[in-house]
Amino acid sequence: MSIFQILLISRPWYERVLQFALRFTWEAPHTLAGNLTSHGRNTLGQVDDVSYWGGVILVNQDKPQENDAWGFTFGPYISSKNVISNP
Repeated sequence: MSIFQILLISRPWYERVLQFALRFTWEAPHTLAGNLTSHGRNTLGQVDDVSYWGGVILVNQDKPQENDAWGFTFGPYISSKNVISNP
């Protein structure tokens, strides 16, 4: 799960502990909003694929016949349309 991934591997242990603690306090409202938004879009049939890379979850709707592309973030979730995941 992305919520448990700590990206500061090269940092001292106390910075990794702080990042982990902040994820469940300061970042919790954003993570919850992103999770609820992603589940809502999926329930409405607006999700074609989900990609994960480096702690970020891309929830995407593919509509190649439409030329518009957009995206917005809540915490580690990126809700998007016509965005290509290319780590």
